[in-house]
Amino acid sequence: MQALEVCPRCDHDFLGGKAVVSGGMRLGYYRLHDKGPVVRCPHCLHVFKPENLRLFGFLHPDAVCWVVPAILAVCVGIAFVQKNWG
Repeated sequence: MQALEVCPRCDHDFLGGKAVVSGGMRLGYYRLHDKGPVVRCPHCLHVFKPENLRLFGFLHPDAVCWVVPAILAVCVGIAFVQKNWG
């Protein structure tokens, strides 16, 4: 079940996943310039940062900058262990 977004301008409820305008992720240098994912209200066309949008259904967009490097570090660790002791 997808969470509903509420437009701050007109208070219209809609599914945030179907109204994504920009799916940019805030990583590294671009974090200073990119606003991250934004949605557009289908009723009044107002563009704003979503409050309830989740990536893959459970991951908050701000958590991506920590989860992706952690998964990459685990993969490098597994490869190192396999090469040296496997």
